[in-house]
Amino acid sequence: MKNLKLFVICLFVYLFIYLLPLPVKAGNELDDYLFQYEKYQQVHDDFVLARDKFLKYQVLNIREQAAEATKNFLLQRNQVLRTYFLLLENKFRTTSGVISSEQKESLVSQLDKEIIWLEEESEEVQNTSNPDLEDLFILSDRIEDKEQGIKRLSYQSRAEILLGKIRTLQQESIGITTLLKDDVFQKKSATKAAQLDLWLKEVSVQNYLAQKEIEAAEINLWKLKEANQEPDMLKNFDNLKIDINDAKIYLNKAVAFQIEIVAELNHE
Repeated sequence: MKNLKLFVICLFVYLFIYLLPLPVKAGNELDDYLFQYEKYQQVHDDFVLARDKFLKYQVLNIREQAAEATKNFLLQRNQVLRTYFLLLENKFRTTSGVISSEQKESLVSQLDKEIIWLEEESEEVQNTSNPDLEDLFILSDRIEDKEQGIKRLSYQSRAEILLGKIRTLQQESIGITTLLKDDVFQKKSATKAAQLDLWLKEVSVQNYLAQKEIEAAEINLWKLKEANQEPDMLKNFDNLKIDINDAKIYLNKAVAFQIEIVAELNHE
């Protein structure tokens, strides 16, 4: 049973750490996360080496080495997750987006809760002197019991950040379109005004199509929140990213028309 557990610990880390959606650049928090992740990879390799050696020989001194490697592994796993949640939290605090204050504070509060929990778990692991493998398995089980909830929080946080950004871009595009309408209606040339009005209508169409993609992304976010298994979370997150990318394409087309309209307005 303990042999199987040594493999399960490693598998859990692979599924969680390697498949987590990574936020875009976020300053020192990203640097810290990448540093801890690089350190984790080394600790992971040491753990695998000690684990395989123990499974092959299973003598007392090698068992002690395996226990020490497992302890270091659990500590670094917690540290990687902690810095990842700090990175997400920082993105919420620094990224402008159309996310309600209530929703943002709710997610930040959940992230804070997990960060504190990971710190407490690390402290308990660190204070466990001369731990046996069974002691470490019990400590490891605690985070593995939270696996799905932690993954859901991670995907939901990332999705909210992406949605917030695309909502902001779409609202800015609508605002610019409103301003351009006033300038177009003031054109002295009726023919030119009619042409620009057609371009404005095309901008509105692109803004509308972007809005429909945003609504589709919001549906996938709701499905993500309801999902209980990693494959379903990943599927909904990937579909959400596709919706957001399509919305960006429509907004880029809207911007292209807006640039042409501004150029024509400045030409006179």
